[in-house]
Amino acid sequence: MAPAEHRQIPNSSVVRALSIVGDGWVLRLLREAFRGVRRFSDFHERLGIPKAVLSKRLTHLVESGMFSLYEYQSVPLRHEYRLTEMGLDFWRVLLTMWDWEIRWDPDPGDMRLRLTHLDCGHESRPVSSCSHCTQPLQLADISRRPGPGQGSETMLPPRSRRRMNAGSAKSPGEPTLRSQIIRTVGDRWTPMVMGCIFRGNRRFNELEAELRIPPYILGQRLNELLELELIERRRYQEAPPRDEFLLTAKGLAQHHYTLQLMRWGDRWLAGDKGLPQLMIHNLCGHVFHADLRCSHCGEVLERERVRLL
Repeated sequence: MAPAEHRQIPNSSVVRALSIVGDGWVLRLLREAFRGVRRFSDFHERLGIPKAVLSKRLTHLVESGMFSLYEYQSVPLRHEYRLTEMGLDFWRVLLTMWDWEIRWDPDPGDMRLRLTHLDCGHESRPVSSCSHCTQPLQLADISRRPGPGQGSETMLPPRSRRRMNAGSAKSPGEPTLRSQIIRTVGDRWTPMVMGCIFRGNRRFNELEAELRIPPYILGQRLNELLELELIERRRYQEAPPRDEFLLTAKGLAQHHYTLQLMRWGDRWLAGDKGLPQLMIHNLCGHVFHADLRCSHCGEVLERERVRLL
């Protein structure tokens, strides 16, 4: 099998997005940034993150275009980190991620958010709907077509993360992995395996061939997804024994934030060739973009009109 840095994978806005945000500390930094944290010392105090790790992740977010540096003190020189328009546009992804945790994770740790819709004044939850016809999202109503940016690209090696279960002690420089969002999105391979299963690749050899993933890594990720009850195992052959992997209702529900991650990647990371893949809403025939509507009043949620706590 080719080295990780030489693997060719299908162009994907989700994979490109995960190359930026597929890390537990990065997700926590973005959450704190949306809560108004801007300074190195405040990120360090609120997250308990080692300073060397914090410096590396902040540099990554600046270089990726999510944060901008602003000088707030000249002697000694001090900067704060502010969300750029690209970073601010990530708000829909965060909302749908933590809405999933409200529904499915009994112990989200420190990752849970609360949303207030300022237009109606009520605590709210985001409801995914078609931006054209306003109908609520049903995955059975979505089909996929190749986009103008289809093709393949070289996959960068995913940032390594020590595999831990929910009860294990964290290693230096790693966030606690109680949050199921961190365990599934804070690592690029895991959501790629989930997406591959959703597209109909259910067997080990199919997943290995599609992702060009080392078998031992694939086995680790499948075991963790089974532990989290995002997939289930079904025997399809007895001699020799062979299993396939199916998404559970809990796993299928993650597609709400996957679509938002795709939308964000489409906007900011598609490049000159255009979108790698088009999602078509079969009910109205238009390219599907998921609006988020208030669960209380039904109006479209706008970034400037919501409060995250």
